[in-house]
Amino acid sequence: MTAVVNVNETIDRHPITAYQVGVLALCMPAAAFDGYDTQAIGYTAPAIAEAFHLPREIFGPVFSAG
Repeated sequence: MTAVVNVNETIDRHPITAYQVGVLALCMPAAAFDGYDTQAIGYTAPAIAEAFHLPREIFGPVFSAG
């Protein structure tokens, strides 16, 4: 026998708890810090290319791999 659960009703019946707010509070800075490296490399790549005397086009595969 299979029980049918309406997920929308179950979610709507239960209030948001402090645990859920805490998890969200931890996930938000983690997501921001995760995206920081992607943004920072866009600004630093020209200086890195100049320092190592490399063409900028060589960084395309490096960026796409990340």
